[in-house]
Formats: sequence, structure tokens, C-alpha cells
Amino acid sequence: MSFESVIQFNVTYLPKVKVNIIPSSLLKEFDHVRLTCVYESNPIPSVIIWTHNDAIVHRDFEYYIHNISRKEDGVYQCKVKNAIGYGVDEIKLSVQYAPIMHIELLPNSSLLCNATGFPNNYTFSNWEHLSMDGHRLRMINNATNLLKFDFNDDDDNPIYSFDGLYVCKVSNGIPDEHNNTMQRGFKDVYFPGKPYCIPQNKSTEIRTRTEPVSITFIVYSRTPVNSTWQKGRFQLKGSSKYECQKSQTSTPVKIHGVLVNLTTFTVNLLIYNLTDTDFDTVYTVYLSNKHGNSSCSKDLLEGTVPDKPSNFTVKPLRVSFEVTWNAGFNGRYPQSFTINYRSIMDQNWTTIATSSNERHKKVQGLLENMKYLVYMYALNVIGKSDNTDNVTIQTLESHAISTRQSYSINLVAYISTCLCCIIMILLVSAFYARFKKIVYAGQNKKKTKNSKRDDFCRRHSVYEEVVLNPADNGQRFIIITSSPA
Repeated sequence: MSFESVIQFNVTYLPKVKVNIIPSSLLKEFDHVRLTCVYESNPIPSVIIWTHNDAIVHRDFEYYIHNISRKEDGVYQCKVKNAIGYGVDEIKLSVQYAPIMHIELLPNSSLLCNATGFPNNYTFSNWEHLSMDGHRLRMINNATNLLKFDFNDDDDNPIYSFDGLYVCKVSNGIPDEHNNTMQRGFKDVYFPGKPYCIPQNKSTEIRTRTEPVSITFIVYSRTPVNSTWQKGRFQLKGSSKYECQKSQTSTPVKIHGVLVNLTTFTVNLLIYNLTDTDFDTVYTVYLSNKHGNSSCSKDLLEGTVPDKPSNFTVKPLRVSFEVTWNAGFNGRYPQSFTINYRSIMDQNWTTIATSSNERHKKVQGLLENMKYLVYMYALNVIGKSDNTDNVTIQTLESHAISTRQSYSINLVAYISTCLCCIIMILLVSAFYARFKKIVYAGQNKKKTKNSKRDDFCRRHSVYEEVVLNPADNGQRFIIITSSPA
């Protein structure tokens, strides 16, 4: 008889835990992550918790993280508890993210671009300079995180040309939530500087003494401005004659070739009851703010009517005339010229306007063989010059012009005939010389032939007899005979 017994042991132990992750522990911001806590436990666990950097974040064996952010990187632990104790496993998540930008203005007026991202291997691009309203002013050839400035206190590089919005661009290869890999940081910058007079088109003010004068300067300053006026070497104060004004304005100026509206101050000096002593004088405004001092100056000149034109001449033609002249002093204003004329049979003047650049004018549509009176004057915004003296001219008649034309034609015909005769004489002379040369050559040839024949006759005692044959119109025959041997 056998006895069998089954003994069953219940071995209890701490949970054995393993954390799995999908897709991986190296993530990019906005990825989706699933953490799984795989365990073996006896007895059955009573607690399963997930912690992130020691803070409980979930209670289940699976933990889903949607659109993980940079704040959610770090150490994740899965803790499984049973009656015996805890079993733990952990995993470290690294979240890559695009850089965050912060631009700092350093005490030496340089700009430092600080980037914070993961990974921290950054690639910087050229800095960008924008106006405050967002217009691009320039691209700066500097692909680093430090931008230095070279301030020159001159008209080519005024302090306001450096003010604006600066953009630092950097990438670490990780896209942001909009899938952009290049990140931008912005910094509004206003550099401290003394008051600056914005250049204007003219350094002189031209006025007449019949009107009040306003001498104006446009000043750029980021801080309040104080101003005092001076006439020559004498300081001016507010009075019934001098009035000082200052107001804040907006002025369009070109910065790096782009038109930008600047916040400026307009400084005015109004002068009343003008006299001779107010003109041909330099007026200066002295400016100051907490960063320094500067000044702006203008000459005040008196404008007058122009001088009358000089060397005024009129050349008559058949149904027109030509006027020429020289311009005189323009009175410090742009000037034009006006020609007036009428026939001696008419009391009404006709006016012809010309531009400031013209010094010659042809007036047409006149009657031939008619006398005209002509004069002119110069004109500017103040008024007109004195008139030139009247010039009386008479347009030409048709037959006079025809006579001239006929004379010209006859002269041309005469010259042409002479040339033809000279050519004919030269041709005849050449032909005669050629003919004479040919005849002379024939005569020489004949003489040579007769000389040879005479010599032959003498050597052989030959004589010749000339016989005229009446039947042959008296043609001469030469009969050559010889003496007996």
C-alpha cells in the first residue's frame, strides 16, 4: 500500500519590474510616448504608480504622454507594491526642442544672443535689422551670437540709423510646433545719444522783409531736449520780435535706403518786423539732452526781384524773329523770362513765357515786312525785373529772301561751271599730250627706217627712181635698180 502526498509551496517575493518605452527614450518635443510597466509579482500587486522626478503622475501599468514637452523630460519610475514590498524600474527620457532666444544689450552697446535648447549645438545666421514698424532695413553680415556696433558721430551714420528691432536667428536642427527649424529672437534697441539735427535740403533761408520768417530745424532725440537760439554771437530771448517754439512731430527719413517715420522734435524761431540787420546773418540753435550737446545753423538771406536780362538782341526773319539774352542775378529765387511784342499797327501786347534754362527763343506766326516792338523781363516769386529797352525790328519781305536765294543759286552754278571747264581743259591737255607722244614715236620710227635704206643703197651702189603714174592719181613708185657688177 503506497501513500502519495502533494505539497504545494507558495513562494512570495518582491515584484520584478521592467519599464518599456515606445518609440524610444530620445524624443522630440510634441512626440507621443507610451510607457509600459511589465512586472512579475507574488502576491498580486496592490499598487502600481508612475512617478516623474519623484512626483506621482499616473496609477496604472501603462502611461501615455501626448505631445510631450521639454518640461516632461527626466526620470520616470514604475513602482509596483505587493504584500512583501516594492519593485522599481526607471527610464530617463530626453526631449529635444528648438532653441528659446533671449537677446541682451551689454554695457558696451553690443547685443548678445542667448539660445537655450537641446541639443545645444547651435548654428547662427546673419542678424537682421528692422524698423519699429517691421520694415527690413538691412541684413548684417555677422553669423555669430554677438553683434558689435561701430558708432560714428557723423551725417552718414546718425545715431537713429542704429535704432530699431534686431533679429537673431539660430537653429539646432529641431523643429518647433510649426515645423520651423530656424528660430528667431527679437530685441527693441534705442541707443543713447546727443540731439541730432536731421539734414535738410538747404542750409539757407531766403525771405523778404515783408513777411515774418520761420527758421526751422528737425531734431532727433530719445530724451527731452533743451534749446537756446543765437543770432550771430548774441543770444536771443523770447520777445515781440523773436518767438521760440518746440513741438513733437513725426518725420519721414531714409535709413539704409528705406523710408521710415521717426519721432522727432521740431524747433522753430519766428522773427517779426524784419530789418536790414536781420539778413545776411547766421542763426544757430544750441541743443542738449542728458547724453550731450549739439547745434544747428542756417543763414538768413534777403530775397529780391531778379535783375533784368542783359545782351538782349532780336534778329528779324520773314514771318518770325529770334530773341537771345543773358540771365542776370535771380534774386535768390528760381526765375523765368517773359517776352512781349506787338506790331506798330496794334496796341495789344502778346506775351511769350520761357523757362529759367532758356536763353534763346524763336517767335513765329508774324506778318512779313511788318515793324514790331519787342522787350522782355525776368520774373521770380517776389516779382518782376525792370523791362529791357524796346527794340524795333521789321520782318523781311519774300522777294528779298528770293533775291538772296537766287544769288546763292547763281553763285553755286558759276562755281560748278568753272569746275567743269577746268576738268575739260585738263582732259584735253592730257589727250593732246598723249597724241603728241604717239605721233612723235611714229616719226622716229620712219626716220630710222629711211636711214637704214639709205645706208643700204650706199653700200650696194643702189639708186632709186621715182615714177609718177598718172593712172594711179599720181602715186609715186620707187624703182630700185643696181649698177652692173
